[in-house]
Amino acid sequence: MILEVDNIYTAYGLSQVLFGVSLRVQEGEVISLLGRNGVGKTTTLRSIMGLTPPKSGSIRWRKEEIAGRPTYEISRLGIGFVPEDRRIFSDLTVWENLDVAIRPSGKKENVWTLGRIFALFPALEPLQKRKGGYLSGGEQQMLTIARTLMSNPDLLLLDEPSEGLAPLVVHQLGEQISKLRREGMTILLCEQNTRFSLDLSDRLYILEKGTVKYEGTVQDFRKDEKIGRAYLAI
Repeated sequence: MILEVDNIYTAYGLSQVLFGVSLRVQEGEVISLLGRNGVGKTTTLRSIMGLTPPKSGSIRWRKEEIAGRPTYEISRLGIGFVPEDRRIFSDLTVWENLDVAIRPSGKKENVWTLGRIFALFPALEPLQKRKGGYLSGGEQQMLTIARTLMSNPDLLLLDEPSEGLAPLVVHQLGEQISKLRREGMTILLCEQNTRFSLDLSDRLYILEKGTVKYEGTVQDFRKDEKIGRAYLAI
């Protein structure tokens, strides 16, 4: 098990958001975290990443406790976070955004290089000299994921990657994430777009009011329409 989240409670000040959330991620899996707006999906990712540390509970990365550790330490352990609001450096070029994210890796295989990035996101290669602020929403999303990959993570946390993108761009992004899956990348995907998520995932967790209401395989979820209607309004 590469990531184990056990019974975490997370709050923003006096506002409690997560109430005992637990989940497991195995190496090579794509896991979807689903639910309506405001149920705690993003907070779960932020808790894992140390941006909003849980008040109680345990988060173990390769059996090592990381709850409460600084975000930069968690990142160095091999967890990459792609936030919903992208946060690219708008005054830097595409190449510069990628260059600043390079982190030496002890890996001998599957190391992320510019060549490999442009093979995954070919639309970015001719834009290397364009500043991030002049990219389209889809191009910015690709750049955000690409920049995170340049740090050579073992786990990729994706927060609402399809948010605000045109259907064609969402389809292209789905193909790119599928390629990452085929290459063995472990991904925890937080999404509102249920169809997009299910097409990419092995297993899923559904959150409701800060608690896990369902967990199972995508295949089992598709067999039970009542679950989707109850928690996802589908």
